[in-house]
Amino acid sequence: MDSQVLTNALDHAPDAILCFTNIGTVDHAMSLMQAGLRPALVGGGQHIRGLAEAAIQLQAGKPASHRELLAFSSWDQLREFTRTEAAGSDLKAFVTLIDTYSPEIVIQAVNGLVEEQRAGIILSTAHKAKGREWGTVYVASDFPSPRSGEDGVLDPPTREKAMLGYVTVTRAKSTLDNHGLAWIHQCANGPERRAAALDTPTAADGRLPTIPHSATVNRVQPRYAPKGQ
Repeated sequence: MDSQVLTNALDHAPDAILCFTNIGTVDHAMSLMQAGLRPALVGGGQHIRGLAEAAIQLQAGKPASHRELLAFSSWDQLREFTRTEAAGSDLKAFVTLIDTYSPEIVIQAVNGLVEEQRAGIILSTAHKAKGREWGTVYVASDFPSPRSGEDGVLDPPTREKAMLGYVTVTRAKSTLDNHGLAWIHQCANGPERRAAALDTPTAADGRLPTIPHSATVNRVQPRYAPKGQ
């Protein structure tokens, strides 16, 4: 069965929301809980809980016990690192999440996650969604888009991003809202050299399947729009 492809056009909550980062899944989890929904997180939220507990330590001026934050002695030091160092980009979303909600609220949200069989909606990173399918899938907005070239056309995604994008947009059985990856179609609509770059090698014949693009993509104002996404 071919999936229907929409862009910001779902009029109901999807079966699953796919994010680029674990931080994105927790951000969505808090918004969904506020709306009265019961989300589950594929793989659980232990990693985020551990980071949030380490944030409490740093905010209290104590060394962090989490291995990813051992280099920092205070929350201000970590915050400054994410603002000024390119290497801090991976932690920037986490710092923003904690500064927006507080570590205690993040821990509370993680503790409020339910098992998948009891959930009203499933949250997952794209990586952890491999091999999984849901009826209706919404692609979150935390997927990084390529930069624009001098001609104003988006540069083609790297092979790794194209692969992950392909995995992401093929998780829907019936309906896909490709919100967070809609930029891929801008690449495909650019010059031939950029569109061709979306076709990257596979093990079988030296080519990867091109990321799907619907011939008729809805481009209406969003009716399902998770907070901040």
